[in-house]
Amino acid sequence: MIVKYVKQSNQIFKMIDISKIDKSHQQYWNTCLFSNYAVCCNYFTGVDIKYYFEDYLREFEDDFKNPHLFFNFYNKTDPNKKKLSTQDIDLNLYLSDYTKYVSKLIDINFLRNDNNAKVFTYQFHIRTYEKFIPYNQPQIQIGGYKFLKLLHDNINQKEFIDVKSKINVFEIGTCSPEILQNNVLGFANTEQLKNYMKSNEVLVNAMYKTENGVHSVTIYYNSNSFWLHDTNTPTVDQKLHDTWTKSVCEFLIFTRI
Repeated sequence: MIVKYVKQSNQIFKMIDISKIDKSHQQYWNTCLFSNYAVCCNYFTGVDIKYYFEDYLREFEDDFKNPHLFFNFYNKTDPNKKKLSTQDIDLNLYLSDYTKYVSKLIDINFLRNDNNAKVFTYQFHIRTYEKFIPYNQPQIQIGGYKFLKLLHDNINQKEFIDVKSKINVFEIGTCSPEILQNNVLGFANTEQLKNYMKSNEVLVNAMYKTENGVHSVTIYYNSNSFWLHDTNTPTVDQKLHDTWTKSVCEFLIFTRI
């Protein structure tokens, strides 16, 4: 069922309040998927983005204490996958600094070091792949947005428990340009999704294919236009043409409960 308007505190929300979109968080290395998920959570809760990163590190603390997980996965599981080397992650740096960080869970500024942010990104990818998928899910590669949806529904760290009580998250894929699949919201196509965004307080993570893989951004509707918020360049949002959905391969939709 599609809910046309969502109420909170006896007030009806119809549009995104752009003043609540965090324009200060610049993603750590290639953490665009989790960064944009956290941007949307922050919008609806007001909780600082860094706390979602810290809760993620707590949830997967054992992974981050185990460097062999990374090297064994990238160097052995798939012969076609790019190999990791000490040029990608310095093993000694990883063992000393990352383990120390996760043990004490101190300042998130630790991730501003690219080597450390790479570890976060590699671990995120591993957890989308076959036997490494958490929460007793089927052993298939599920992709970044499906993993974020799975994470959102199952993680029991403090800020995630809070955010689950305040927002709904829906993952929707595309089977061809403009046609949606796996669609629990009931949209037949992307035009219906866009119309929904025009009349509701909705944020959308959109995954675009790039030459180097994929890139995740946040899309919203305000002032009669669609806008793109990119955590690579967070201070200035980009106005989009109405055909922006044509190059999107997957959506993650956020609505207020």
